[in-house]
Amino acid sequence: MPTTNWANWEVNWDLDTTDLSGLRIGPCYFNGIKVLHAAGQPFVLVPYHGENPVFKDGITHQGAAYHPVKKTAPNAYPLPAGNAWVAGSNINDFVQVDLNPASNIEPASIDIWAKFQPGNYQYIHRWEFMADGSIDVQVGLGARLYQFDPPTASHIHHFYFRMDFDIDGAADDIVERFSHQGNQPGRDKWSPILVESKELADPLTFTKWRVRNKIAKDGGTPNERYLSYEIIPGSDANRDGYSTGDLWVVRYFDGWGAEVGITDAALEGPPYMNGQSIDGQDVAIWYALHSHHEPRLKPGEETKVVPYHFIGFHIQPRNFLAETLLNLYTTIPPSP
Repeated sequence: MPTTNWANWEVNWDLDTTDLSGLRIGPCYFNGIKVLHAAGQPFVLVPYHGENPVFKDGITHQGAAYHPVKKTAPNAYPLPAGNAWVAGSNINDFVQVDLNPASNIEPASIDIWAKFQPGNYQYIHRWEFMADGSIDVQVGLGARLYQFDPPTASHIHHFYFRMDFDIDGAADDIVERFSHQGNQPGRDKWSPILVESKELADPLTFTKWRVRNKIAKDGGTPNERYLSYEIIPGSDANRDGYSTGDLWVVRYFDGWGAEVGITDAALEGPPYMNGQSIDGQDVAIWYALHSHHEPRLKPGEETKVVPYHFIGFHIQPRNFLAETLLNLYTTIPPSP
């Protein structure tokens, strides 16, 4: 498993060439403290208008597996000969790692991405780790449409991400939900999620979640802090009968969605949810990123190829840093 050190991060990464479920990230350490043990985007559910067809791409697919293609492969279908994944090839042919220096407006970062070709579509898995401790997670969509009849060509992508957060170690973690209940002081609230459950995001209350370590890092007031990382949603679409939730919190086990069919119902029962307490446990988070695609078919903007477009969500530290990070940017004088 290759390791990259840059921008205050140590990031390990690999390709899943057994189940063909995409790019795997982890373990990951920020400033020497563990954040993620393992993360990835192992499958996507794709219901088309008219509910025909409905695909599951990725692990145990009912559509197509995530077949890695070389990073130089064109955004096209079918691909030219010689671009398909071949067992035993150099992983650097398929995974791009960019070490980006700081600029006047962005901190230094590690950008890791790979391309996958499930059938006619092409997906890009992309993780960016920034020197301020935050993580941007994206999927890119491109290549060839499946249908071209306007009434049925529109479809939804429900991308499922599995993230095993180990905030300063695997034990003693808790998951909490944020809710904004109005602009009066004291109405913002973090509430613990104590039992395995499915979560629904409410845009009216600015729902987000965090995984927090229950053991104080610096004992004593006012310096005591409980290290945590927030998951900030990024969907442009909503749930439906195939993708019924936004986030699932389960007791840790090494499952990547093989039991899931063309709906996410399997995430609500064994081996994922067993009614167990997750208070102070090692937990795994499933997050669904929903995106609606209405193809641009007139006069023909997407009839040959869909240009890459990216959607994603944000993960950021809260109470993780002992003080404000300085010199993140290259301004003169440095700022902040």
